[in-house]
Order: sequence, then C-alpha cells, then structure tokens
Amino acid sequence: MVEIAVVLVFYGIALGGGHLYLALRNEGSDVPPSARWRYLAVLIVLLVAGAVLAVNGEQTIVTIELRTIGRAVIGVTIVGYVLTEAVDGYRTVRSS
Repeated sequence: MVEIAVVLVFYGIALGGGHLYLALRNEGSDVPPSARWRYLAVLIVLLVAGAVLAVNGEQTIVTIELRTIGRAVIGVTIVGYVLTEAVDGYRTVRSS
C-alpha cells in the first residue's frame, strides 16, 4: 500500500506540477490551458479521495461504508473527465 501511495504522490507532483506550471503561464501548444485546469481538478479529486480512502476507508456514514462512497466519487470523476475531454475535443475538431 505504501508503494502505491508513493507512486501516486510522485505522479501528482510530477505531472500535476508540470500542468500547473504551464496552465499558470498559459503556455503549451499541444494541450490548451482549459484542459490543463480540468486535468488538475481531476488529479486533486483523485488524490484527495484516495487519501481519504486509505486513512478512513473502513468507517461508515449512516449505513454506507466510506469506501463505497469514495469509489463512487472516483468513478464519477473519471467518467466525467473522459466525457468532458471527448466533448471538448469533438468541438475543437468540428470548429476547425
């Protein structure tokens, strides 16, 4: 479990930091700044949800385990991100 956490933290710092730097400078011709901000938002949600699950995954809220809620949040976040990027990519292709 510790190895996975270390990989996720490294991934968050390396790729998230690069996207944050380029988004703040409004640079990068391959990826538009709006996509960078979306990526950063998803990365933050996934890292926070993963940390909460790692620390408090066994606890319950009312009658539902926190792990179930966390997995649902992670799933909805990933599906929402993929759909948003797909729609944005489609609009970009259609407008050119």
